[in-house]
Amino acid sequence: AKELSRVAENGEDHLSTEAAGEEEEANGEDEPEKESSEITVEEMERAELEARLIAFRIRDLVGSDGTSPYFLYDRKEKRMKPVRFRDIVILLRSARGWAPLFEEQFRLLGLPVYVERGGGYFSATEIQVMLSLLQLIDNPYQDIPLASVLRSPIVGLSAEELALLRLERKKGSFYDAVIRFTTSKGENGQSIEHQELKATLRRFLEKMGRWRDLARRGALSRLIWQIYRETGYYDFVGGLPGGKERQANLQALYDRARLFEEGAFRGLFRFLRFVERMKERGDDMGTARALGEQEDVVRIMTIHKSKGLEFPIVFLAGASKTFNEQDLRSPTLFSKDLGIGTDVVDFDLSIRSASLPKLAIREREKKEMLAEEMRLLYVALTRAKEKLYIVATLPDYKKEEERWKEKGGKGDEPLPAYHLLSAKSYLDWIGPALILPRDSSQDLSSNGASPRFKEGFTLQVIPARELSHPTRMKGEEIRSEIWETLRRFETVPVSLIHEVEEETGRQAMAEEELERILGWTSPYTPMERHPAKQSVSEIKRKMQLFQEEEEEQEMLWLGSGIDSGTGFASDAAISLRQASSSFPLRRPRLARRPRFMEEGGLTATEKGTAMHTVMQHLDLTRPLDRDRVEEELKSFVRRELLTPEQAKSIDIDGILRFFNTRMGRRMLTASHVYREVPFTFKIPASRAYPDWEGEDEEILVQGIVDALIEEEGHLLLLDYKTDRTDGIEDGELIRRYRLQVALYREAVGNIWRRPVARSFLYFFHGEKLLEVE
Repeated sequence: AKELSRVAENGEDHLSTEAAGEEEEANGEDEPEKESSEITVEEMERAELEARLIAFRIRDLVGSDGTSPYFLYDRKEKRMKPVRFRDIVILLRSARGWAPLFEEQFRLLGLPVYVERGGGYFSATEIQVMLSLLQLIDNPYQDIPLASVLRSPIVGLSAEELALLRLERKKGSFYDAVIRFTTSKGENGQSIEHQELKATLRRFLEKMGRWRDLARRGALSRLIWQIYRETGYYDFVGGLPGGKERQANLQALYDRARLFEEGAFRGLFRFLRFVERMKERGDDMGTARALGEQEDVVRIMTIHKSKGLEFPIVFLAGASKTFNEQDLRSPTLFSKDLGIGTDVVDFDLSIRSASLPKLAIREREKKEMLAEEMRLLYVALTRAKEKLYIVATLPDYKKEEERWKEKGGKGDEPLPAYHLLSAKSYLDWIGPALILPRDSSQDLSSNGASPRFKEGFTLQVIPARELSHPTRMKGEEIRSEIWETLRRFETVPVSLIHEVEEETGRQAMAEEELERILGWTSPYTPMERHPAKQSVSEIKRKMQLFQEEEEEQEMLWLGSGIDSGTGFASDAAISLRQASSSFPLRRPRLARRPRFMEEGGLTATEKGTAMHTVMQHLDLTRPLDRDRVEEELKSFVRRELLTPEQAKSIDIDGILRFFNTRMGRRMLTASHVYREVPFTFKIPASRAYPDWEGEDEEILVQGIVDALIEEEGHLLLLDYKTDRTDGIEDGELIRRYRLQVALYREAVGNIWRRPVARSFLYFFHGEKLLEVE
């Protein structure tokens, strides 16, 4: 019997085939597999989804959920026997990246699994912890190994406790911080948790001292075994998932240390250097073998390692994983028959393209790569004696199915060579080979099963989101089983109908929970609508706009008929706030003008910025006259504090007139003048946002004080303005900037812990000096 099933995730589909029979061994040499060095995030997600799908199917096969197991025919005993975990093998094109993810998912679902690895010893968690501890014994002034050991079960500190240790000594080595923490006095005023942490660290440092003495005097293997005994780490890892393999890894570390000492080199330092050189060369050792071939576990291996073997049930995972064409994208290709192929560079056109020899070599290498992949696929498809599942992931199955129909042959005809050569994955060969011709296809059924494939194969479509819910997965499989029973014109058991009804009820409850979660409203809505940080100028602008709106809230547009100027009907009433949301009452200020506009001169804002820059950097220790200011401006241009255009826009006479005022002379003779003083402090959000509702929160306010003048221990605050003041009363100018100056005074008082005695505004246009109470 053959079966095909498929799973999909939001837009990802997984495909799985099941077949029976025995085939001859594939021809070809047992070449080592080529593996890509990295696995992408998308590929990790697909691997986890396929692992979950396979795990669910295995649980059904062995009857782990209380269901009836699948039976296999035992040829030796000549009787039917239920499926056991040892009857199942998962084949991967490449174990790197995928095998650990499969192992993790299987263990999370409580399935026994064994992975045949060719490497990964030094990346095993228990080995990394032990190597970090050995590095620490060799030299405790290593921050990363120390943090690793303290965080490990050997000491068992939390991340918060590690942060507490670092706060004890913010600079210097982490080991010094630990020593300082453990030797600090004043335990009577410390919390119980604080004292317990100190006691834990003291015990660890005491053990460290003994281990360092043993490392200098005794054998390395004896040191490692002593650590196992004193810390209990060997027993601890034995209780974790995969405990036997973890203990075997620790045993192997002990054995390898003992073998190392039998050579010419000895000592902990030399052993650690030996391990580091192995890592640098990429000579990773395989994890220790902890399980025998007859253990009742699901085995995960590569297709290469499965050559010459047969298994009752085989899952081929990653059938949609793209072939590794990294070698074909190399800048230089080599061939023993065709020579060397490189890129051709046209320096005049700055174009790089592949040369004809490179194209020929690439085509030859691609054909050889595809031939090897086809041989491996043949091996994978012929390992199963009873059942074969092919699992794959697709972004959109329906589109992929249409492509298969276009590529597929008629009836039993072989696939065209062009389609064979254009394949990017195993599924590009399998799909077109199994799909039925267009005229014999039928519509996809509602339960996910499809009769679109050739006799003996069944397709099942399962959204990948359902793989996160084992009960939903089971319900989908029940529906598929009902469909298959109906196709065979057999009676559907009532128990299956009841199970579907129960599953439907569980799904309805899950949907209600989902609606509750998605319908949740944040209680911090005001905070989400307003920035958590504002400038003083922006707060002043918002407050000014709000006050203007409040004053003109009763303003009405009245008229007969439609006013051609406003577009409002007669008797229509609209507030300025409402109108501002529909009409551009204010021209927005651009952060940077286009180049074609810069030729017309500087804006008022840009001129004001330039004036503030000059007032910030003028040397107040030397007499100021026109020649002196012009010399300073040239210096600012050379230092790129100003552009030539900005320097030309400076009102030199206005600057000189300011320093001839009483405030200017006080600035020149003051004991200290602080210019362009930045600050950041907190204020209640309701002060910055007039429309704030709900509980009050705090926001950050930032700004820059133009000048703080210190006289006889008092502070004077001065804020320059370059605004035009024509026709504006002094009282109106003070009203406009009162909030801004008040925030400046509050910030200086809170941060400097000194009150501001008096505050002033100076307007260069009009030469006005106004005191703000």
